[in-house]
Amino acid sequence: MLRLGSIGRLAEQKNYFVLLEGLHLFRERNPGLADRVCLTIVGEGHQRAELQGMINRYEMQNEVSLVGLLSKQD
Repeated sequence: MLRLGSIGRLAEQKNYFVLLEGLHLFRERNPGLADRVCLTIVGEGHQRAELQGMINRYEMQNEVSLVGLLSKQD
């Protein structure tokens, strides 16, 4: 299992749409490996709803998690 992660605000500068598009293309081109890669994104920002929509459109809810903000204790 390959576990990818990112921590930061959900903003244009982070290029999360490019990351999700790349993961989608990887899954399409490698269907046998699609369930062996997961991505966790920790953070909040104005792109959250759009990113969640993209995750839903590409049916990647099982592979991609938008966690939101975590406390320093988490």
